[in-house]
Amino acid sequence: MLSLHTRRADGGPIDAYLYASTDGPDTDFVAVLCDVHPAGFVQNLAEGIVRGRFRDSFDDPRPMRPDVVYERRVQLGNVSHVVTVGHRIRLQVTSSNFPRWDRNNQHG
Repeated sequence: MLSLHTRRADGGPIDAYLYASTDGPDTDFVAVLCDVHPAGFVQNLAEGIVRGRFRDSFDDPRPMRPDVVYERRVQLGNVSHVVTVGHRIRLQVTSSNFPRWDRNNQHG
């Protein structure tokens, strides 16, 4: 996590670039940008998801190859936020966020 020692204001589109592999034919990549307050409260700022089998095309889904590292761009959308002194910025990465996003049975 990035801990801030000065107040910082940021705005604009946010993308997370992930380099990941899986041992199955499909998986989701979920990224969540968070502001962690000094008392421990976590404020989600932006979230995005990509499904592995749609990495090249939504019209032509293809299974992922096991143990191959893929670059995935996860678009988190536009953010405008002021992070104050003592807060930390965290990027959470996971392969699921059900029920917020539809289940992926990982079978392709």
